[in-house]
Amino acid sequence: MSPVFKQNLKGYAEKLIPRKRARTKARYNSEELKNDNNDSMVIVSNKILSIIQQREERQQKEAEKREEKLRLEAEKKKNNVSDTMKEITGLDQHTKFKAVTLIYSLDMKDVFADMSVEERFGWIQTNIS
Repeated sequence: MSPVFKQNLKGYAEKLIPRKRARTKARYNSEELKNDNNDSMVIVSNKILSIIQQREERQQKEAEKREEKLRLEAEKKKNNVSDTMKEITGLDQHTKFKAVTLIYSLDMKDVFADMSVEERFGWIQTNIS
């Protein structure tokens, strides 16, 4: 081959535009597409997780409010000896008043309120005679 012919071939080869992508480029592009899909899936997944977390937080706050309300009602009932005294039947007013006075003087409102109606009746009969 002559040197001129070799130069022409070399110049011709340099001018050719590749018609197909190289395998590495094609692989890179498909990986890029997968990453784009994964990114959008991650974004959607994160949004779903965020919504679920917000819902759980809201439910937890509501549960805490209900528990607090029940606790306050129970506390109110414990501190209201006269309401617990009304549940006891078969006692005259004088005996009930003496019992309330004794309960407060012994500072046993909580203990008295935690008793069943029968236990309260028994406690009053034993201590107020």
